[in-house]
Amino acid sequence: MAKSRRVSAAGLGILLGLAGLGLAGCANEGTTRNTSHLDVTATPSADLCSQVSPELQVYGTPHTATYYRVRLRDLSQPETKHGEAEVSVNPQGIIPAGAIKDDYTPPCPSTGGHSYQYEVRAVDNLGRELGAGSYVVTM
Repeated sequence: MAKSRRVSAAGLGILLGLAGLGLAGCANEGTTRNTSHLDVTATPSADLCSQVSPELQVYGTPHTATYYRVRLRDLSQPETKHGEAEVSVNPQGIIPAGAIKDDYTPPCPSTGGHSYQYEVRAVDNLGRELGAGSYVVTM
């Protein structure tokens, strides 16, 4: 026959307090930092197959962001690289035309329809991502 044990109110309070401390330590584990949503638009170009990346306008940039990471992706062929760059944030939120220089391949599919995404991430001086957004063009 099992013996019944009584726990005093004080003992119960101590046990609950210790359990609470253990759970509080886990509360921060696995949490992620929220990022802002950036609205991104592109200045239309007469020649979509231009070798110069378009001007991008970014809205909602957090005030502590110091630069943008910009990348062009072909959503229909994700393994294909189309170029990327890091561009300093300016008060107007403009990423100038031609900012993506290295390995820039314009959104100009050789066959069939493709969707292309200009992906923009706002980053602070410690390299933390503060916001993200994109502009998609389908050709």
